[in-house]
Amino acid sequence: MAVTPNYSWPVPLDTAYVKDGAEAIKDLGDAIDATVFGLPSGGLTFITSGTFTAANTVSFATDTFSATYENYRVIVNVTVASATQEMQIRLRAGTDSMASTYAFAVSLSSDVSNGSAQTKIFTGLWASTTDPCAFTFDVLSPQLSADTTIMGTGHSLNSAGTVFNGGAFTGSFYNPTPFDSMTILSSTGNFTGNYKVYGYGNS
Repeated sequence: MAVTPNYSWPVPLDTAYVKDGAEAIKDLGDAIDATVFGLPSGGLTFITSGTFTAANTVSFATDTFSATYENYRVIVNVTVASATQEMQIRLRAGTDSMASTYAFAVSLSSDVSNGSAQTKIFTGLWASTTDPCAFTFDVLSPQLSADTTIMGTGHSLNSAGTVFNGGAFTGSFYNPTPFDSMTILSSTGNFTGNYKVYGYGNS
C-alpha cells in the first residue's frame, strides 16, 4: 500500500489486485473522513460565551485564541453598569498584558480621540446605571507572534451620560506577542451583561 504525499492517505500500488479495489476505496475514504472531520470551514464558528454580574473585569478562557483560527469576532452586551464608565480592552497571555504598547483611535458621533503608549485599548463606549452599551469587534492574529489589531463598532452614552452615540474604534498591541485570551474592563465601577466569541473560518 502506498500513501498520498500530503496527508499520507492510503492508495493502492499500481501492481495491486483489482479484487482488492473495494477495500482500498474504503481505506482511502476512512482516511479522508478522519482528516477533514472537525476542521473549520468558512464563516463564523462559535467558540465560547459567558455572562457577568457586577464585575469590573471579565477575562475570557485562556484557550480562547488558538492555532485553529487566525481571526476572531467578539460581541459584548453590557445591560447595566454601577456608574457612568467607559469599556476598555486588554489582551492576555495567561495574565493581562500591562505593557505600554497599546494604541487606539475612537471616532463616535460625539467624540474623537486617540492615544499611543497606553496600557489598554479605549473603546470610547460608555455604560451607565440606566443605559446599556453594546459593541462588537474583530481581533486579528492574536495568537501569532505579530502585532495584534482590534477593530470594532458599538453604541452607548457619552461620558456625561446624556447623549446617545455610536461609532467606531480601533486599537493595536504594537509589540509582536502571541495572546490566548483577552479582558473586558471598565474605567470605574462594575458592569453586568454577556459576551460571545466566534472564530473566522479560513476558507
